[in-house]
Amino acid sequence: MGNKRVGSLLVIRRKGDVGIITERDIMSKVIAKKFDLDEVKVKEVMSKPLIAVDKDTHGEEVIKVMARKGVRRVLVIDEDKIVGIFSTSDVTKLARTSQ
Repeated sequence: MGNKRVGSLLVIRRKGDVGIITERDIMSKVIAKKFDLDEVKVKEVMSKPLIAVDKDTHGEEVIKVMARKGVRRVLVIDEDKIVGIFSTSDVTKLARTSQ
């Protein structure tokens, strides 16, 4: 994540999506509890279940979903395929364009 400068990674199995691991997960569930990163498995710290919205969902509704579910990222799907992730940084971009 650090090398690629991304704040989250999807955790995928061949049979479909499973969860998401974020910087926040690592900070709160690993580093804060002083676990060794080499010994912790992703499945032990990832966030689940995944929250998703359809690609045609309006930005305001996505923000409401994020608030209701208490998440900072939601998957964007198109016909059951993941096409993106809408995050709090996208909320900021949306707010700038609406002014």
